[in-house]
Amino acid sequence: MRVSAVFFDRVEAGRRIAGRLEEWRIQDPVVYAIPGGGVAVGGEVARLFDAPFDVVVVETLRAPGDAGLAIGSLVDGEEPERLLDPEVVRARGVADAYLRQETARGLASVRRTARRLRGQRPGVPVRDRTVFLADDGSASGTILRAAARGLRQERAREVVAVLPVVATSTLSAIRPEVDMVVWLETAADPQAVAVVYEDFSPVPEEEMRRLLGVELAVR
Repeated sequence: MRVSAVFFDRVEAGRRIAGRLEEWRIQDPVVYAIPGGGVAVGGEVARLFDAPFDVVVVETLRAPGDAGLAIGSLVDGEEPERLLDPEVVRARGVADAYLRQETARGLASVRRTARRLRGQRPGVPVRDRTVFLADDGSASGTILRAAARGLRQERAREVVAVLPVVATSTLSAIRPEVDMVVWLETAADPQAVAVVYEDFSPVPEEEMRRLLGVELAVR
């Protein structure tokens, strides 16, 4: 059954969930977003709090011989965090050598993407600060969980997941990784997360850089 659109686009979703946070009193928060749609949502939250805005880049790790099947996610940091799906790894008989190779590929991709989006500036420090972690929705929760772990490794005091829409079955997987989840809509079917948006077109890198205050692409 098709779910009717709730938001026109991610900017509207971001404004509406920012309104949910409007009465929060937090000293010196930081907003991090997951590229790409999360940047449009997070931009509205950062505007509300007049907070520093940055991205946490997560790379999906793919199964051998099947680029459409995820075996986990990877986020960079002092020690890169890798979150694997043990059932898929076991079912596919993924070898340790392949995991090392795929992890190296994913880490290189994460760093390239972060450099393109941030330009030359370093990441915004999160140590001892509350971090709003924004995305445009969460179907499986794997990417958001990896992102939260990366922020924890950087010693964030508190991580609050900010999601306009989340799959009902995913909430229990997300909650152990964050201090709080703030959402507007739930979807019974993980595949229906995108359907709550009338316009779910990709957010171009140029627009993400503009929202992050980075004017020029870095090749």
